[in-house]
Amino acid sequence: MKVILCLLFSIAIAGNSYSQNVHCRPRQCMIDYNLHNDSFSNFDKTTILSFRPEILIDNTEHSYWGQRNRHRGCIPSYYTASGIKVFSYIVGGYEGNTFHTDEDNLMANLARIDSIATDGAAGVFLDMVSHHPVGVRMNYIDSIYNRCVSHGLQLILNTGTSSFDTFLMRRCHYIMTDEGYYNRAASTDERNYLNRILVVADTVLSDTAAASVSLNARANGFGYSYACDTYTYLPIWLGSYDTLITTPPIAPHVTYTGGVLYSSAHYGNQWYKVGAATAISGATSSTFAPTASGSYYVIVTIDSCVSDTSNIVIVTVSTTAIATFDSKKISISPNPSGAAFTLTIADNKPCTLIMQDILGRTVKLVDCSGRSQSINIDDIPDGNYVVTVLQNSVITGREILIKTQSVLHL
Repeated sequence: MKVILCLLFSIAIAGNSYSQNVHCRPRQCMIDYNLHNDSFSNFDKTTILSFRPEILIDNTEHSYWGQRNRHRGCIPSYYTASGIKVFSYIVGGYEGNTFHTDEDNLMANLARIDSIATDGAAGVFLDMVSHHPVGVRMNYIDSIYNRCVSHGLQLILNTGTSSFDTFLMRRCHYIMTDEGYYNRAASTDERNYLNRILVVADTVLSDTAAASVSLNARANGFGYSYACDTYTYLPIWLGSYDTLITTPPIAPHVTYTGGVLYSSAHYGNQWYKVGAATAISGATSSTFAPTASGSYYVIVTIDSCVSDTSNIVIVTVSTTAIATFDSKKISISPNPSGAAFTLTIADNKPCTLIMQDILGRTVKLVDCSGRSQSINIDDIPDGNYVVTVLQNSVITGREILIKTQSVLHL
């Protein structure tokens, strides 16, 4: 018992270094629409410099609201030295179709971008953007993006929704997709762009509620987050909010079923085997199918923030594993395959199909049901793969699958 306790303690220390995580927190994209004048000391400037968001969406002197504040507002040079990227506010008005004034007029906005570059901002925040623009609306966004790029400015588009045309991701550097974020997983449209996605929430009335927004955003893989009670002034509890989110990711919990280990964390996983000198190469998804007996655990790392170790799960892999499929019991056809193959099983016992590349990384995990099942592999690159079928946690068989490029017959 003493040996086991010492082993667990040493693993916990190795898997987590809280001294390295003192300043670990989800990346922040603060919004401040309050018309503060940075030409002299003010509450907003002092508070922002203390909080140090990675991105500050604010009103510079020549932004839309800066113009209406007699060319007074946020002065980016005061923040860049602290590593804060200032994005100056303009409004697209769903590409010039909402206000029909210089507020959303394209030529007026292009002129503002020229002046925002003079202000020294890092980029432009374009509010009220169509999530599925067409025709002239696409041209409007193109023009805004190209003018930003010509000045070396980055562009944030605000669609306010998790569903959007991926055309937008080719016309911006970041996209704000949710202005009422709470704990939700990434949508299909968001998954390939998580590191460039901002999620925010207002009408949040406490530091604990705001911390929940940011910690859940990090746990779901989103790149940036922010929560406040209103965008028109900074919350009085900003300091305690910062303290609450300055914490490593929550330690994941591991379960084992059907020969597969499952992590409760959606992102940032790295699997380990107790006693191994290094992490398991390529084992970075939320699932892992061990092929050897042993004790396994997982650690989550997001933005260099490291969680504590998960619980340790002992796995016993049957030594009676079959080297290859018994063609009378299990078969794959065609092999080599194109966009899909058919798995045929002689009995109706539930099973799990695991497809791994030559480095042992799991590229597909499918619950088998029925005697014959089509397995789609169109999303997997061409190459050689090992297909393993587990029944009741016992390896029923393995086979080499060579995936070939699909041929389109016209």
